[in-house]
Amino acid sequence: MRRWTAVVAGMLGFLVASPAAAGSPSRTVDAEGPIRVGAAAPTFAGWDLDQKMVALRDLLDSPAKPSSAPVVVSYFATWCEPCKKGLPAVAKAERQTGARVLLVAFGQRADEVRSWLHEQGVELPAVADPFMKISGRWGVDKALPRTFVLDAKGTVRSIFVLEGDDFETALLQAIEAARVEPAKG
Repeated sequence: MRRWTAVVAGMLGFLVASPAAAGSPSRTVDAEGPIRVGAAAPTFAGWDLDQKMVALRDLLDSPAKPSSAPVVVSYFATWCEPCKKGLPAVAKAERQTGARVLLVAFGQRADEVRSWLHEQGVELPAVADPFMKISGRWGVDKALPRTFVLDAKGTVRSIFVLEGDDFETALLQAIEAARVEPAKG
């Protein structure tokens, strides 16, 4: 099993990229830190790569803009080798399903990730989280990538802690399972 590590100065400590050996399946869990499947996801707001404020609640279903599209929140870092494989799968899932996606750059500034995402062929909205305030609220503190699938109301439906060889298929299935049919009336 291959591991990628980065030592970060100060209080951050030791970070690990989630290992994914060839042939490994993706893995989901029912809880990751304070986040639980079936519970409401914590809301957050942050600055995107163009210095515009982005809020999770803006992606969620509301009376002003109803939608049954699930929301995917994916944490990544430029030093994370598995993220290079997982983020294109997230982008493809967004195109195929219409899911709304927001990437969170773990411990990094906008200028550190803008060109890296472009090099990876990933053109998705991203929020810089240089001080890990968003990540901390979501319990993302040591291993990446982490991908959360929410239904349109903001309820957590899936938490991916390992993005294996089947991640693209598993993510598509999780998004479809999170789809909420609009109320009839």
